[in-house]
Amino acid sequence: MRLKVVYVNDVAVGKAGSWAQANALLAIKGIRFAETPKRTEGPSGFYLHGPLLESDAEKKDEKKTDQGVA
Repeated sequence: MRLKVVYVNDVAVGKAGSWAQANALLAIKGIRFAETPKRTEGPSGFYLHGPLLESDAEKKDEKKTDQGVA
């Protein structure tokens, strides 16, 4: 099976051979969409576009920054 690059909002996040693998990759990386993303498959990639949910790690980092901790 040929691997294709998975793009989220025009940023490469990994490689997958099918939509199922692309979805698994997003889950592993903790990438979640606020709503159903627009999905397109091209000859060399899977493309997903849509607003993202903020991850728990980003919330913790933001809280530390707000408190003056870097």
